[in-house]
Amino acid sequence: MATRCQILFQQERNWKNQETEETERRIEEVLTYKHWNGYPWNVVSLLREYFQWMPRHDLEHFTATWTYFVKRRKEKELETDPVEQKEVRSVRPVTCGVRICGSEHLHLDISHFYIVKLDEKTIEHYSVRDLENADHPEHFVSREPDQVYQLEVEEKADENTSAESTVQPAKERGEL
Repeated sequence: MATRCQILFQQERNWKNQETEETERRIEEVLTYKHWNGYPWNVVSLLREYFQWMPRHDLEHFTATWTYFVKRRKEKELETDPVEQKEVRSVRPVTCGVRICGSEHLHLDISHFYIVKLDEKTIEHYSVRDLENADHPEHFVSREPDQVYQLEVEEKADENTSAESTVQPAKERGEL
């Protein structure tokens, strides 16, 4: 069974209001869907790896190459796994299970929801519950995230410190 998730990429932008000629700050968003392995340990690790790999962190380039990155990673995994390679050989091209959605299209079968804030370099994780009452990503933004991760991982001097040590549950942040 697949553990599905959706990832909302966000970035603030300056926009010139055509009527008033004033500059306004707006948040642009692109919503994506990931069909397999949407658990935080996988998604956060994948996003961190992608953030290091992708040289441009503006919303358009970042989300446009997200599906490519996941697909190439899957192809590399298949190259090193002869059993899976044999099973998937007939299903070319390799599907990556990631796609871009309409900005308000919530899938009703997701278990996890993430908000990647490119300006803040954070990943907010929300466990999905009460999804039948959700009709827009704002449903998740209106409550505190279960955990907040740093998109950039600082190198630690202690080899025993895992990347997960940057996880900061809402309780520990004093927000619950």
